[in-house]
Amino acid sequence: MVSLIGAYEFTCPSQAHWNLRAKSMCKATTNYTCLFDINLQINVYRDRCNRPRILGPGYTYVFQPNLNRAACSGNRYQPFNFETVGYSECAFQKSFCNSQGQETYENSNTRSDTTCICNTDRGFTFVSNSKKQCYCNPSIEDCSCYLGISSNNETVGLRAPKQFNIVECTDCSITVEWLSDVPDECLSYELNHQPLGTGDWSTKQILAAKVSKQEDGRRMYTLKHLQAGTFYELKIRYVYKGDVKSHFSESKTKQTFQAPKQFNIVECTDCSITVEWLSDVPDECLSYELNHQPLGTGDWSTKQILAGKVSKQEDGRRMYTLKHLQAGTFYELKIRYVYKGDVKSHFSESKTKQTFQAPKQFNIVECTDCSITVEWFSDVPDECLSYELNHQPLGTGDWSTKQIPAGKVSKQEDGRRMYTLKHLQAGTFYELKIRYVYKGDVKSHFSESKTKQTFQAPKQFNIVECTDCSITVEWLSDVPDECLSYELKHQPLGTGDWSTKQILAGKVSKQEDGRRMYTLKHLQAGTFYELKIRYVYKGDVKSHFSESKTKQTFQAPKQFNIVECTDCSITVEWFSDVPDECLSYELNHQPLGTGDWSTKQIPAGKVSKQEDGRRMYTLKHLQAGTFYELKIRYVYKGDVKSHFSESKTKQTFQAPKQFNIVECTDCSITVEWLSDVPDECLSYELKHQPLGTGDWSTKQILAAKVSKQEDGRRMYTLKHLQAGTFYELKIRYVYKGDVKSHFSESKTKQTFQAPKQFNIVECTDCSITVEWLSDVPDECLSYELNHQPLGTGDWSTKKSLLEKYRNRKMDDACTHLNICKLEHFMN
Repeated sequence: MVSLIGAYEFTCPSQAHWNLRAKSMCKATTNYTCLFDINLQINVYRDRCNRPRILGPGYTYVFQPNLNRAACSGNRYQPFNFETVGYSECAFQKSFCNSQGQETYENSNTRSDTTCICNTDRGFTFVSNSKKQCYCNPSIEDCSCYLGISSNNETVGLRAPKQFNIVECTDCSITVEWLSDVPDECLSYELNHQPLGTGDWSTKQILAAKVSKQEDGRRMYTLKHLQAGTFYELKIRYVYKGDVKSHFSESKTKQTFQAPKQFNIVECTDCSITVEWLSDVPDECLSYELNHQPLGTGDWSTKQILAGKVSKQEDGRRMYTLKHLQAGTFYELKIRYVYKGDVKSHFSESKTKQTFQAPKQFNIVECTDCSITVEWFSDVPDECLSYELNHQPLGTGDWSTKQIPAGKVSKQEDGRRMYTLKHLQAGTFYELKIRYVYKGDVKSHFSESKTKQTFQAPKQFNIVECTDCSITVEWLSDVPDECLSYELKHQPLGTGDWSTKQILAGKVSKQEDGRRMYTLKHLQAGTFYELKIRYVYKGDVKSHFSESKTKQTFQAPKQFNIVECTDCSITVEWFSDVPDECLSYELNHQPLGTGDWSTKQIPAGKVSKQEDGRRMYTLKHLQAGTFYELKIRYVYKGDVKSHFSESKTKQTFQAPKQFNIVECTDCSITVEWLSDVPDECLSYELKHQPLGTGDWSTKQILAAKVSKQEDGRRMYTLKHLQAGTFYELKIRYVYKGDVKSHFSESKTKQTFQAPKQFNIVECTDCSITVEWLSDVPDECLSYELNHQPLGTGDWSTKKSLLEKYRNRKMDDACTHLNICKLEHFMN
């Protein structure tokens, strides 16, 4: 027995039997699902119970092995949502477009039906106008075709493109435009062109999708890869479905233009190159492509340049600056047109140029308290250059920029450039760097930065000397004098009437410790002045002023005169209206005509002051008999000095010479001395005291009262002395009544008394014998014996030589006695 079992392919139930199968399989008929099973790799469907599912248009469910989404098969489409209740695949089968004259236009997607067209190559057109004119959707409209023939035995349909024209042109392309009232879906185009008059036509097949469409129905296309500078003739026609062609449009003629002309390099900096070219092409749709490479490297870089970024000249020239290049590098450059972003011309001829570097050998060469002068070397022409000098207080990051036109820069023959940056802060460290600025906006790299500290205004400015018409100032300078001068300003205090004294450095007194001194002259006496000073560098760069100082000028000592003179001193007198508190004096003297001046510093406390303002001082330790010239000035606070007074001249004289006592009585002493001084202006002062008492008496003696001897000796008898007394005597000159010399050496002498122990020792009727004791030598003596009858007053005098009388002599008596009256001994 043979058993035959035949397998069959399961398919899902139709709509009519769907519910029957669902009821037999699932409790809820909506849970019945029947779908294609992908895993079985054969055309097999499976059913099972699942909850109902929904998918969007264009999709269906399959088992894989679980429920999964899948696109509709190629011959079906799902225009609405797919549900598992009642459906096992996409809802509709696609149309075949196989009726007479029909062809498939587009198979479309899984959400829509296939679209159909009529075969226009064979002259078929739609029976009724379709919504899209060029194609038809058979699921919603009648897509039947019929064959139509015109009276000229041409198929009805396409006309030549309208309003064909050339609208744009480059050196290698021509853009054409036309008006189309034919739907683009079934069209392409055939664009024919030839070099004018050659008959060498070329044909460009253009898909409708490659044509630019405008809203007003205009179409545009750019024909590329043409020869520059060539006249072309162009015409166009429709091509329907690849082989049905319309008539050509009217032909148009146009010459292509060339690559940019007269391309050249016109400017160059350390980081930029400016190029120039001639353009006869409108700029509206143009841009440029500038290619450059370091020469010989093949490493080309491309710069896209919009026409709006290009400088335009009236003669058609165009210019552009290529920036951010490397300094000191040779570059090769070339340029071409770019039309509407993608149509590019040929490149111009390439040009080569080396960029230059940042300013070289940048350095700081000079500095003041408010300026810094910098220097650099430039091998770039100055015509189009300016400079940008940046500076900051060191380490602050607060950079300031100084724009410097080339005309403001000092130029040296060796290529060096110099500039002075002014208005800086004194005593501040600055960092500086410089770069080129080409035509106002193209900037080079900066040079190496340099650092320098500015110096300050003159330091320790002070007033050190003052006269009635000048003030001497002093300051400390740590700046070299070679390029400096000074500006010393002064005003009468509070007036605002400033005067300026320009002072060359060569006119300033220099001290080894850096101090500088200058005397401002021709001032008014007794006036308060305010003074301040500043540096002037190279005649125009000026520092800040120092702190101002104030001082009153005073006058030289007034009415200076010599009032006394001795053999070793001169006493001077002057009138002072200046307070003594801060004053001292400087008394200068020299032996007349020698120039050997000596200076005596005199504190005010050592000066004799009179109530009327007069001052007196005696200059001592001078040489006797010498002519001296003297002058005096104020010294204020030890160092500020006035002018000298008028000088005065005086000769010192000596004390009287060879002073001696030559005669003596009981009441007088005669002195003698030698004088070599003219008597006209002299008198004498003879001083005497009882020895050791200190009770000096002074005898003023006119020269006329003095006995003069031919040998120059002078004599004078001092009378009315006390008898028997030791006297000390000394004499000096008195010149003009008040200038007095030193005293001579003092001499001592005792006056002697009247005859002692006088007595009557004998008496007769006609004689009386008297006796006395004498201690005086007899050589020069005589006696005078006076007598009278008692009470009469009728005295008689008897003069007798010594040998007429007897006498007793005292041992060692050797003094002379004057003749005395007898009654003197009678007491």
